[in-house]
Amino acid sequence: MDCTDDDLHQSIIQSAIDRGKDTLANVETSKEIQQLSPPTFTYQSSSSSSGLSQNNSKEESATSTNEKNSSVVGSILHPIEQVGGIASHKHEVLGFEKYILKPLRLTTVDSHKDGIKDMTKSHRGLREVAFYEALHAAASTPSSADIEASEHKRILLSRLGFFDYMILLSAYYAGDSVVTSSLQSYKKAESTLTKEAKELRKLSAFTSPYFGVLLLDRDDQETDIHHLLLQNLTIPFQKPNIIDIKMGTQTYEPSAPPSKQKREVAKYPQQFEIGFRIVGMKLYFPSANGGGGGGYKCLDKSFGINLKTKNDVIQALMTFFQCDNNHIITLYTKHVLSSVIKELTLLKKWFKEENSTLAFYASSILIVYDAEDNTMTSQNDHRFCQQDPTVKVKMIDFAHVCRCSGGDKGYLKGITTLLAILQEIICNIA
Repeated sequence: MDCTDDDLHQSIIQSAIDRGKDTLANVETSKEIQQLSPPTFTYQSSSSSSGLSQNNSKEESATSTNEKNSSVVGSILHPIEQVGGIASHKHEVLGFEKYILKPLRLTTVDSHKDGIKDMTKSHRGLREVAFYEALHAAASTPSSADIEASEHKRILLSRLGFFDYMILLSAYYAGDSVVTSSLQSYKKAESTLTKEAKELRKLSAFTSPYFGVLLLDRDDQETDIHHLLLQNLTIPFQKPNIIDIKMGTQTYEPSAPPSKQKREVAKYPQQFEIGFRIVGMKLYFPSANGGGGGGYKCLDKSFGINLKTKNDVIQALMTFFQCDNNHIITLYTKHVLSSVIKELTLLKKWFKEENSTLAFYASSILIVYDAEDNTMTSQNDHRFCQQDPTVKVKMIDFAHVCRCSGGDKGYLKGITTLLAILQEIICNIA
């Protein structure tokens, strides 16, 4: 998109905020605050009494926090521990109902390191919002397999409107100048859009459900902070095991300054060879006697970057899926691995056969499964043969999606390597 077009920026953000407001209107515990436009809430950080409340002014929120917190029963905002940890310069991710609120930086970032301006940090929050908006728009359109192409275009135009129709193609690509007044450019854009809408519709199945944007007044900030409203992927699980895997052979955009490229490579030189790196993982360990008293172990970024060899990575993945020497191998373990392999195989097919225009730099795959059922005895494991275990495999983090002719070979290599490792693991424990 044209990063100098303020009108385009405002249109994208307003559409996302309206979507967030509509989402809150259906949340039972938010009836008192759903009339706000844009929806603005006050969050008291973990050093105070955390909660969600209507914000009319910072002074009012400071003086009547307790009253508001008690009036919004069940609408408590709370920090969510991020797998891999959180950088000191970033805001914490928050939880609310079945959602997570991911903080965004929507303003232009004039980032200078080594005296060089890094334009890849400019508008990265806006680009992520626009990408989710594009996914949502594409997913809400009918499949071309069900209707004729001409009818497909007509429905696109009537449902989204001409402006939003063109945004699908241009909104999330920095520097893309597709939207022009010439007829030739329009026809080219229309043809490209139809193809990309089909690709995005299929991709949406592999991403976390998106519900818009909320504007949050945080007591530790002078200005309001926009937050992506996404589904909390851990909600259905009793004891979720979570791993964050940063995908691709490189984690920087091609236009990043050479100094930044060197810094990113230095973080984990093995990324180019392996095609991914483990950012962090959170594991539940039951008590030794099988009763209560189990607990979590969190392994952060320092753990991931110290996996120096492919064998180190294999061992880490075996630990995550609880099929190393410290665990009893159960049918549940095998079914979890089988389900993850199935999902990754479908995602690999998308990158190999469908994707011809997008590259996902610094994007991750989040895998979540329930560790609670892995404490079952072998006599009860047969029940998992009749159903898929509760496993989620989703792509996350889209602040650096770029146009790339031919698709994303680095991401494809990462999925291929990851699949090969998991298939090797499941064969060895069979």
